[in-house]
Amino acid sequence: MYLVFGSPHDPCCAGVLSRLHASGRAARVIENPVASPARCTWRLDGPTPESQWAFATDSAADIEGVLVRGGAWIDPAGWQPDDFTYMQAETHAALLAWLWSLPCPVVNRPTAASWYRSQLPLAAWRPALHRAGLDTPATLVTNRPESIYAFRDRLIADGVDGAVYAPRTSESQYLVGTNVEWTGLTALAPRAPICLTYPHGHTDLACVVGNVVVWNSDPPEDASALELSLRRFAREAGLVFVEVAVAPTAHGPSIVSVEPHPQIDRFTICTQELIVAALTRELTSASNGLAVGPLAEARS
Repeated sequence: MYLVFGSPHDPCCAGVLSRLHASGRAARVIENPVASPARCTWRLDGPTPESQWAFATDSAADIEGVLVRGGAWIDPAGWQPDDFTYMQAETHAALLAWLWSLPCPVVNRPTAASWYRSQLPLAAWRPALHRAGLDTPATLVTNRPESIYAFRDRLIADGVDGAVYAPRTSESQYLVGTNVEWTGLTALAPRAPICLTYPHGHTDLACVVGNVVVWNSDPPEDASALELSLRRFAREAGLVFVEVAVAPTAHGPSIVSVEPHPQIDRFTICTQELIVAALTRELTSASNGLAVGPLAEARS
């Protein structure tokens, strides 16, 4: 039995389920793996944990593979806020630990950091990206007005008209280019750290699925070198399935975003089919295991 944790309306889940069924494999999508009618028992007794997942199969030994596209959640109705927060955290922790106990292929077996905070900023991925040989746009985080002006001078020297201001607590981004905008940022800096990044050109999306890199458009000229580094990054991050955006900058191609929960509906239909095919191969490969690198170990 293959399990797909996620929404049946997610084209990724639906596509993998369809391919599994077409190949004659038993599989099902489970939108909420801890909600009724699911019944689970997990015994931690001795070196080999035993678990039962009555909703899908009789025991963990019968689970051949799991694709993780969603987590566990409980209905907040009837709960006091503090109790709900506690129970939600307990539910998340139990499912996370159970996923790590499974001996079968699990795509993507999440780390604690990515499980509890799915949208990590690019800065959090930067060390692993650089170790893999991938560049990221030059970034400044400061509360010193003089550092902001120095960053602007560097941009001018590179022939770049402005910078991107991106608050750390949201996905919003703002282009800063006029003197009024630069003055406003320097006035804000003593009150809160300012994050500025070099602007970039048009982005190309790519998904790493195991050892396969799937581009949403024609691969860039330096695709071979980029793909080697992308596969290295995915292994170090402990991700079988990850989406990245690559864009040209003043200093060459850079990774401008990392999405550990790829949304394949942002890709063309043909590309979606390639991604789903690669995911299904990973899920059904008996040799598939999650290679946990230094980044994943540090976040667990």
